[in-house]
Amino acid sequence: MWRSVYFASVIVAFGCSQDGPKRVSVKGRVTLDGQPLANVSVHFKPVNHTPGNGSLGPTDADGNFTLLDVRGISGAIPGEYRVYFHRFDSAPAPKPDLLPRSFTDAVNSPLRATVPDASCTVEIPLTKDGKPPKIAVVGS
Repeated sequence: MWRSVYFASVIVAFGCSQDGPKRVSVKGRVTLDGQPLANVSVHFKPVNHTPGNGSLGPTDADGNFTLLDVRGISGAIPGEYRVYFHRFDSAPAPKPDLLPRSFTDAVNSPLRATVPDASCTVEIPLTKDGKPPKIAVVGS
């Protein structure tokens, strides 16, 4: 019994706290062949010693998103990230995949972004041909 109480208190102390590494506000826009990309989840997965579990955010009808960490805390920890996408379309009929598979692969996506130490805006101009774009990160 005491073990379960101890583990529960450890989870509450470490798993639910908003303390930890600094997070910065990250907003952005995703386009596909120049048009806003709606109804996708933008994922920033940490790489190269960036701490944390990553951040994500859904795109709206204009392709805009705001990142939240996986616990729902606003922002992302400054560092390097692999960027990938997950489509979440609630339409009853399956639709063909809009994005090249490489952009939806959490392990092998060629897309990278570096979040600076201050709030920033991210522009992600995707193309259906699958060529990795230059992701623009601009400090606010």
